[in-house]
Amino acid sequence: MQRRERTRWLRTHVSNCCVVDFFELVQAMREKLASKQPTTGDDLQLWQENKVYVEKMFTSFGEIGATLPAAEGKEQYFQMEQRIQDLARKAVQNIDAVVDGISFSRDELAGMSDDQLKRFKADEKVNDKCVVTLKDPDVQAISQYASVEETRRKVWLASQNRCPQNVDIHKEVFLLRHESAQLLGYPDHATMRTKAVMIGTPQAVDDSLTRLEAQTQAESDENLAILRDMKAGDQPGTDSKFYGWDWKYYDTLRTKDELSIDESAIAEYFSLEHTLDGMLKFNERLYGIKFERLVPEEDWTWHPEVRMFAVWSEQPEEFIGYFYCDLFPREGRFSHFSHFAMDQVRLVSP
Repeated sequence: MQRRERTRWLRTHVSNCCVVDFFELVQAMREKLASKQPTTGDDLQLWQENKVYVEKMFTSFGEIGATLPAAEGKEQYFQMEQRIQDLARKAVQNIDAVVDGISFSRDELAGMSDDQLKRFKADEKVNDKCVVTLKDPDVQAISQYASVEETRRKVWLASQNRCPQNVDIHKEVFLLRHESAQLLGYPDHATMRTKAVMIGTPQAVDDSLTRLEAQTQAESDENLAILRDMKAGDQPGTDSKFYGWDWKYYDTLRTKDELSIDESAIAEYFSLEHTLDGMLKFNERLYGIKFERLVPEEDWTWHPEVRMFAVWSEQPEEFIGYFYCDLFPREGRFSHFSHFAMDQVRLVSP
Protein backbone atom coordinates (compact mmCIF):
# COMPACT_ATOMS: atom_id res chain seq x y z
CA MET A 1 0.00 0.00 0.00
CA GLN A 2 1.39 3.41 -0.94
CA ARG A 3 2.20 5.85 1.86
CA ARG A 4 -0.62 8.27 0.95
CA GLU A 5 -3.18 5.46 0.98
CA ARG A 6 -1.80 4.03 4.21
CA THR A 7 -1.92 7.46 5.87
CA ARG A 8 -5.51 7.98 4.78
CA TRP A 9 -6.49 4.52 6.04
CA LEU A 10 -4.82 5.00 9.42
CA ARG A 11 -6.27 8.48 9.96
CA THR A 12 -9.76 7.30 8.96
CA HIS A 13 -9.46 4.23 11.21
CA VAL A 14 -8.45 6.33 14.22
CA SER A 15 -11.11 8.92 13.44
CA ASN A 16 -13.92 6.38 13.12
CA CYS A 17 -12.97 4.59 16.30
CA CYS A 18 -12.53 7.83 18.25
CA VAL A 19 -16.08 9.08 17.78
CA VAL A 20 -16.84 10.43 21.23
CA ASP A 21 -20.47 9.29 21.38
CA PHE A 22 -19.62 5.74 20.37
CA PHE A 23 -16.72 5.48 22.79
CA GLU A 24 -18.80 6.92 25.65
CA LEU A 25 -21.50 4.33 24.90
CA VAL A 26 -18.97 1.49 25.15
CA GLN A 27 -17.54 2.99 28.33
CA ALA A 28 -21.01 3.28 29.90
CA MET A 29 -21.84 -0.32 28.98
CA ARG A 30 -18.54 -1.45 30.50
CA GLU A 31 -19.33 0.32 33.78
CA LYS A 32 -22.87 -1.07 33.85
CA LEU A 33 -21.68 -4.63 33.34
CA ALA A 34 -19.08 -4.19 36.08
CA SER A 35 -21.69 -2.93 38.59
CA LYS A 36 -24.41 -5.52 38.00
CA GLN A 37 -23.59 -9.21 37.82
CA PRO A 38 -26.26 -11.94 37.71
CA THR A 39 -25.64 -14.93 39.94
CA THR A 40 -27.05 -17.95 38.08
CA GLY A 41 -28.64 -19.27 34.91
CA ASP A 42 -28.68 -17.99 31.36
CA ASP A 43 -28.43 -14.39 32.53
CA LEU A 44 -25.00 -15.11 34.03
CA GLN A 45 -23.72 -16.73 30.83
CA LEU A 46 -25.00 -13.85 28.72
CA TRP A 47 -23.45 -11.34 31.12
CA GLN A 48 -20.10 -13.10 30.88
CA GLU A 49 -20.19 -13.11 27.08
CA ASN A 50 -21.19 -9.45 26.94
CA LYS A 51 -18.50 -8.47 29.43
CA VAL A 52 -15.78 -10.17 27.39
CA TYR A 53 -16.99 -8.56 24.17
CA VAL A 54 -17.31 -5.04 25.62
CA GLU A 55 -13.93 -5.32 27.37
CA LYS A 56 -12.26 -6.27 24.10
CA MET A 57 -13.94 -3.36 22.35
CA PHE A 58 -12.88 -0.95 25.11
CA THR A 59 -9.30 -2.24 24.90
CA SER A 60 -9.35 -1.80 21.12
CA PHE A 61 -10.41 1.81 21.59
CA GLY A 62 -7.54 2.30 23.99
CA GLU A 63 -4.99 0.82 21.59
CA ILE A 64 -5.81 3.41 18.92
CA GLY A 65 -5.82 6.42 21.23
CA ALA A 66 -9.56 6.84 21.83
CA THR A 67 -9.08 7.02 25.60
CA LEU A 68 -6.71 9.97 25.35
CA PRO A 69 -8.38 13.03 26.88
CA ALA A 70 -7.33 15.73 24.41
CA ALA A 71 -7.11 16.15 20.64
CA GLU A 72 -3.41 16.96 20.98
CA GLY A 73 -2.77 13.57 22.52
CA LYS A 74 -4.69 11.80 19.75
CA GLU A 75 -2.70 13.65 17.07
CA GLN A 76 0.58 12.81 18.81
CA TYR A 77 -0.45 9.15 18.95
CA PHE A 78 -1.42 9.21 15.28
CA GLN A 79 1.93 10.68 14.26
CA MET A 80 3.80 7.98 16.20
CA GLU A 81 1.71 5.20 14.67
CA GLN A 82 2.24 6.64 11.20
CA ARG A 83 5.98 6.75 11.78
CA ILE A 84 5.98 3.13 12.95
CA GLN A 85 4.11 2.05 9.80
CA ASP A 86 6.54 3.97 7.59
CA LEU A 87 9.54 2.41 9.30
CA ALA A 88 8.11 -1.11 9.10
CA ARG A 89 7.48 -0.69 5.38
CA LYS A 90 10.97 0.71 4.86
CA ALA A 91 12.54 -2.27 6.63
CA VAL A 92 10.69 -4.70 4.35
CA GLN A 93 11.65 -2.66 1.28
CA ASN A 94 15.30 -2.77 2.34
CA ILE A 95 15.18 -6.56 2.54
CA ASP A 96 13.42 -6.88 -0.81
CA ALA A 97 15.94 -4.52 -2.41
CA VAL A 98 18.92 -6.74 -1.55
CA VAL A 99 20.40 -7.93 -4.85
CA ASP A 100 23.64 -9.32 -3.44
CA GLY A 101 24.55 -12.89 -4.20
CA ILE A 102 27.44 -15.33 -3.91
CA SER A 103 28.93 -17.11 -6.90
CA PHE A 104 29.52 -20.88 -6.60
CA SER A 105 30.76 -23.64 -8.87
CA ARG A 106 28.76 -26.85 -9.30
CA ASP A 107 31.26 -28.66 -7.05
CA GLU A 108 30.60 -26.10 -4.32
CA LEU A 109 26.86 -26.78 -4.74
CA ALA A 110 27.23 -30.55 -4.33
CA GLY A 111 24.11 -32.13 -2.86
CA MET A 112 21.74 -29.93 -4.84
CA SER A 113 19.58 -31.73 -7.40
CA ASP A 114 19.42 -30.60 -11.03
CA ASP A 115 15.95 -29.15 -10.44
CA GLN A 116 17.21 -27.19 -7.45
CA LEU A 117 20.19 -25.87 -9.41
CA LYS A 118 17.82 -24.48 -12.05
CA ARG A 119 16.64 -21.86 -9.56
CA PHE A 120 20.06 -20.15 -9.60
CA LYS A 121 21.00 -17.76 -12.40
CA ALA A 122 24.26 -18.21 -14.28
CA ASP A 123 27.07 -15.89 -13.24
CA GLU A 124 27.54 -13.51 -16.17
CA LYS A 125 31.11 -12.68 -15.10
CA VAL A 126 32.48 -16.16 -14.38
CA ASN A 127 31.96 -19.20 -16.57
CA ASP A 128 30.49 -22.40 -15.12
CA LYS A 129 29.31 -20.68 -11.95
CA CYS A 130 25.90 -19.64 -10.73
CA VAL A 131 24.74 -17.01 -8.28
CA VAL A 132 22.92 -17.82 -5.05
CA THR A 133 20.96 -14.77 -3.88
CA LEU A 134 20.25 -13.87 -0.27
CA LYS A 135 16.50 -14.21 -0.79
CA ASP A 136 14.87 -16.63 1.63
CA PRO A 137 13.99 -19.36 -0.94
CA ASP A 138 17.63 -19.59 -2.08
CA VAL A 139 18.98 -19.48 1.47
CA GLN A 140 16.57 -22.23 2.58
CA ALA A 141 17.51 -24.46 -0.37
CA ILE A 142 21.24 -24.12 0.36
CA SER A 143 20.68 -24.67 4.09
CA GLN A 144 18.79 -27.91 3.48
CA TYR A 145 20.66 -29.58 0.64
CA ALA A 146 24.19 -28.18 0.07
CA SER A 147 26.58 -30.81 1.39
CA VAL A 148 29.66 -28.54 1.34
CA GLU A 149 29.84 -26.86 4.76
CA GLU A 150 31.79 -23.85 3.50
CA THR A 151 28.99 -23.11 1.01
CA ARG A 152 26.36 -23.28 3.73
CA ARG A 153 28.52 -21.12 6.01
CA LYS A 154 29.01 -18.36 3.43
CA VAL A 155 25.32 -18.17 2.53
CA TRP A 156 24.11 -18.37 6.15
CA LEU A 157 26.47 -15.63 7.40
CA ALA A 158 25.72 -13.35 4.46
CA SER A 159 21.98 -13.84 4.99
CA GLN A 160 22.22 -13.12 8.72
CA ASN A 161 24.15 -9.91 8.08
CA ARG A 162 22.13 -8.45 5.21
CA CYS A 163 20.44 -5.05 5.60
CA PRO A 164 22.56 -3.58 8.42
CA GLN A 165 20.61 -0.34 7.89
CA ASN A 166 17.57 -2.05 9.41
CA VAL A 167 19.23 -2.12 12.84
CA ASP A 168 18.59 1.58 13.41
CA ILE A 169 15.07 1.23 12.01
CA HIS A 170 14.24 -1.50 14.50
CA LYS A 171 15.68 0.53 17.36
CA GLU A 172 13.47 3.48 16.48
CA VAL A 173 10.39 1.25 16.18
CA PHE A 174 11.05 -0.26 19.62
CA LEU A 175 11.36 3.20 21.17
CA LEU A 176 8.24 4.52 19.42
CA ARG A 177 6.21 1.50 20.52
CA HIS A 178 7.32 2.04 24.09
CA GLU A 179 6.49 5.76 23.97
CA SER A 180 3.14 5.07 22.30
CA ALA A 181 2.16 2.52 24.96
CA GLN A 182 3.10 4.90 27.75
CA LEU A 183 1.02 7.64 26.13
CA LEU A 184 -1.96 5.28 26.42
CA GLY A 185 -1.23 4.62 30.09
CA TYR A 186 0.65 1.31 29.85
CA PRO A 187 4.12 0.79 31.33
CA ASP A 188 5.38 -0.74 28.06
CA HIS A 189 4.35 -2.13 24.67
CA ALA A 190 4.32 -5.75 25.86
CA THR A 191 1.80 -4.98 28.59
CA MET A 192 -0.48 -3.26 26.09
CA ARG A 193 -0.31 -6.12 23.57
CA THR A 194 -0.86 -8.94 26.06
CA LYS A 195 -3.78 -7.30 27.89
CA ALA A 196 -6.18 -7.96 25.02
CA VAL A 197 -5.29 -11.66 24.59
CA MET A 198 -5.80 -14.75 26.70
CA ILE A 199 -2.37 -14.87 28.31
CA GLY A 200 -2.95 -11.47 29.91
CA THR A 201 0.49 -10.17 30.98
CA PRO A 202 4.14 -10.19 29.87
CA GLN A 203 5.03 -12.08 33.04
CA ALA A 204 2.60 -14.85 32.07
CA VAL A 205 4.37 -15.07 28.70
CA ASP A 206 7.77 -15.37 30.39
CA ASP A 207 6.44 -18.00 32.80
CA SER A 208 4.91 -20.01 29.95
CA LEU A 209 8.14 -19.94 27.94
CA THR A 210 10.17 -20.90 31.01
CA ARG A 211 7.92 -23.93 31.62
CA LEU A 212 8.10 -24.88 27.95
CA GLU A 213 11.89 -24.67 27.98
CA ALA A 214 12.09 -26.87 31.08
CA GLN A 215 9.79 -29.46 29.52
CA THR A 216 11.63 -29.62 26.19
CA GLN A 217 15.27 -29.04 27.17
CA ALA A 218 16.17 -32.72 27.61
CA GLU A 219 14.70 -33.72 24.25
CA SER A 220 16.31 -30.70 22.59
CA ASP A 221 19.72 -31.68 23.97
CA GLU A 222 19.20 -35.25 22.79
CA ASN A 223 18.29 -34.13 19.27
CA LEU A 224 21.30 -31.82 19.13
CA ALA A 225 23.58 -34.65 20.20
CA ILE A 226 22.21 -36.85 17.39
CA LEU A 227 22.79 -34.14 14.79
CA ARG A 228 26.27 -33.43 16.12
CA ASP A 229 27.14 -37.14 15.86
CA MET A 230 25.85 -37.15 12.28
CA LYS A 231 28.18 -34.28 11.43
CA ALA A 232 31.14 -36.00 13.10
CA GLY A 233 30.47 -39.15 11.08
CA ASP A 234 29.98 -37.15 7.89
CA GLN A 235 33.18 -35.10 8.34
CA PRO A 236 35.62 -37.11 10.50
CA GLY A 237 38.65 -35.22 11.72
CA THR A 238 37.13 -31.79 11.05
CA ASP A 239 35.62 -29.16 13.34
CA SER A 240 33.23 -30.97 15.68
CA LYS A 241 31.31 -27.84 16.62
CA PHE A 242 27.72 -27.53 15.45
CA TYR A 243 26.83 -24.19 13.86
CA GLY A 244 23.73 -22.38 12.70
CA TRP A 245 24.42 -23.34 9.10
CA ASP A 246 24.57 -27.06 10.07
CA TRP A 247 21.16 -27.50 11.68
CA LYS A 248 18.82 -27.48 8.69
CA TYR A 249 21.12 -29.65 6.57
CA TYR A 250 21.56 -32.45 9.11
CA ASP A 251 17.96 -32.27 10.26
CA THR A 252 16.90 -32.85 6.63
CA LEU A 253 19.31 -35.79 6.37
CA ARG A 254 17.95 -37.25 9.60
CA THR A 255 14.36 -36.97 8.37
CA LYS A 256 15.33 -38.68 5.13
CA ASP A 257 17.25 -41.50 6.88
CA GLU A 258 14.91 -42.22 9.79
CA LEU A 259 11.54 -41.62 8.14
CA SER A 260 12.50 -42.33 4.51
CA ILE A 261 11.15 -38.90 3.60
CA ASP A 262 12.91 -37.02 0.81
CA GLU A 263 11.20 -33.65 0.49
CA SER A 264 12.84 -32.86 -2.85
CA ALA A 265 11.60 -36.18 -4.29
CA ILE A 266 8.10 -35.67 -2.88
CA ALA A 267 7.96 -32.20 -4.43
CA GLU A 268 8.05 -33.78 -7.89
CA TYR A 269 4.51 -35.08 -7.31
CA PHE A 270 3.14 -31.69 -6.29
CA SER A 271 3.21 -29.47 -9.33
CA LEU A 272 1.82 -25.99 -8.86
CA GLU A 273 -1.42 -26.44 -10.79
CA HIS A 274 -2.22 -29.80 -9.22
CA THR A 275 -1.46 -28.56 -5.70
CA LEU A 276 -3.38 -25.29 -6.04
CA ASP A 277 -6.41 -27.08 -7.46
CA GLY A 278 -6.34 -29.60 -4.60
CA MET A 279 -6.03 -26.89 -1.93
CA LEU A 280 -8.95 -24.92 -3.35
CA LYS A 281 -11.16 -28.03 -3.51
CA PHE A 282 -10.20 -29.00 0.05
CA ASN A 283 -11.18 -25.57 1.38
CA GLU A 284 -14.41 -25.63 -0.61
CA ARG A 285 -15.43 -28.87 1.11
CA LEU A 286 -14.18 -27.75 4.52
CA TYR A 287 -15.92 -24.35 4.62
CA GLY A 288 -18.86 -24.84 2.26
CA ILE A 289 -17.62 -22.23 -0.22
CA LYS A 290 -16.81 -21.98 -3.93
CA PHE A 291 -13.83 -20.40 -5.69
CA GLU A 292 -14.55 -18.93 -9.12
CA ARG A 293 -11.48 -18.19 -11.29
CA LEU A 294 -11.84 -14.76 -12.89
CA VAL A 295 -10.19 -13.21 -15.92
CA PRO A 296 -9.27 -9.84 -14.43
CA GLU A 297 -9.32 -6.55 -16.28
CA GLU A 298 -6.00 -4.73 -16.59
CA ASP A 299 -6.46 -2.63 -13.43
CA TRP A 300 -8.02 -5.34 -11.24
CA THR A 301 -4.68 -6.76 -10.08
CA TRP A 302 -1.21 -5.34 -9.47
CA HIS A 303 0.57 -7.64 -11.95
CA PRO A 304 -0.44 -9.78 -14.97
CA GLU A 305 0.78 -12.96 -13.19
CA VAL A 306 -1.67 -12.50 -10.30
CA ARG A 307 -4.61 -14.91 -10.26
CA MET A 308 -7.95 -13.63 -9.03
CA PHE A 309 -10.83 -15.66 -7.60
CA ALA A 310 -14.30 -14.70 -6.44
CA VAL A 311 -15.36 -16.52 -3.26
CA TRP A 312 -19.00 -17.58 -2.76
CA SER A 313 -20.83 -19.32 0.05
CA GLU A 314 -22.90 -22.33 -1.00
CA GLN A 315 -25.86 -22.16 1.42
CA PRO A 316 -27.15 -19.56 0.83
CA GLU A 317 -25.29 -18.58 -2.34
CA GLU A 318 -23.78 -15.23 -1.41
CA PHE A 319 -20.69 -13.34 -2.46
CA ILE A 320 -18.01 -13.27 0.27
CA GLY A 321 -14.99 -11.57 -1.27
CA TYR A 322 -11.98 -11.90 -3.55
CA PHE A 323 -8.91 -14.12 -3.22
CA TYR A 324 -5.62 -13.40 -5.01
CA CYS A 325 -2.67 -15.69 -5.75
CA ASP A 326 0.67 -14.06 -6.58
CA LEU A 327 2.79 -17.18 -6.87
CA PHE A 328 6.05 -16.40 -8.66
CA PRO A 329 9.10 -14.41 -7.48
CA ARG A 330 10.09 -11.26 -9.38
CA GLU A 331 12.00 -8.05 -8.84
CA GLY A 332 10.36 -5.64 -6.42
CA ARG A 333 8.12 -8.30 -4.88
CA PHE A 334 8.29 -9.83 -1.39
CA SER A 335 10.33 -12.95 -2.09
CA HIS A 336 9.27 -15.37 0.64
CA PHE A 337 6.08 -17.33 1.31
CA SER A 338 3.41 -15.12 2.85
CA HIS A 339 -0.25 -14.22 2.94
CA PHE A 340 -1.94 -10.92 3.73
CA ALA A 341 -5.49 -9.80 4.47
CA MET A 342 -5.97 -6.82 2.15
CA ASP A 343 -9.43 -6.10 3.49
CA GLN A 344 -11.00 -8.28 6.17
CA VAL A 345 -14.51 -9.68 5.78
CA ARG A 346 -16.44 -11.48 8.50
CA LEU A 347 -19.65 -13.45 8.11
CA VAL A 348 -21.83 -12.74 11.14
CA SER A 349 -24.65 -15.13 12.05
CA PRO A 350 -28.05 -13.43 12.55
